[in-house]
This record gives sequence, C-alpha cells and structure tokens, in this order.
Amino acid sequence: MAIFPQYDVKERAELRDLSVPILQGRVVVVGTAESLKGKHKWPDGFYGSRVGLNTGFDPAVLGGVLFAEAIKSGRIRLREANSSERNLRKLVRGRIDFYLNDRMTGVEGYLGVVRGQVTTVNEGHIGYTTLQSKFAHLVPFVTALDSVIVELRQSGEN
Repeated sequence: MAIFPQYDVKERAELRDLSVPILQGRVVVVGTAESLKGKHKWPDGFYGSRVGLNTGFDPAVLGGVLFAEAIKSGRIRLREANSSERNLRKLVRGRIDFYLNDRMTGVEGYLGVVRGQVTTVNEGHIGYTTLQSKFAHLVPFVTALDSVIVELRQSGEN
C-alpha cells in the first residue's frame, strides 16, 4: 500500500501519490578537515576532485543539478561504492577526496573525517501506489495519516 521513497524522484511513476513531507534530509560533503579547508562553494569549489557516492544514488538528488552537470563534463570525477562504510574507508585511504551522504551518516569512527557544508536539502515522503482502485481504504488512510503528520509537525514533534 505504501513505501518510503527517500525523496520525490520523478521517475517513480508507480509512487506518484505522496504524503505530506515527513522529514527533511540534509546532504553534506564529507572529507578530512584538511581537504575541506577553503572549500566554501558547492560544487564549483570542488572541481578536479574525486567525489564518492553510494551506488545507485542520483548525483542530482544528492549534490544538485550543477553537481550532476560537473560530473558529466568531467570537472568532478564520480566514484561509487556499495556502502557508506566503503566510501568512508576510501576517503580515509585517499582513494576519494570527498563523499556525499546524509548528514546523519556516522563519520565519528573514521579518524580525521568531518562533515562539511550542506549540498542539498530534500523532503522525504511516504509514497503510495497509483493503483488506488485496487485499495478502497487507501484514500481515507492517506487523508488520516497526512492529518496526523501535520498535527505532529505543528506540535513540534517532527
């Protein structure tokens, strides 16, 4: 009936009916304190760098459209790995210069690795099937859940 798509990605046609936003995800640049020195403008200040992403993540969603364009033009080299842990190990070993992921990604166990600036802010939603005719109870459920989410937000419990 519903799943949690991280962000509102237009290619997910089967999940076009979305809840009100349930979270705000902030994507940050992760690097060493030394490598982040003087890096103030995203993505321009990172041209020439090797930037890690988790496999399957959309560069435009995590780093913005200008980041995706910089990858396509070769100004930034994209390096993918299948987990945050692998990307963080690559960062520590100098195989990538920076890594993009949610600000909640645990970097504390990696010596010298720190969070830098926010690259994008995305809202997360619950995605509902577009096949509503098969689920008579879906519309009342969505309406009720959205009301609860709004109520929690207004009370400060988000």
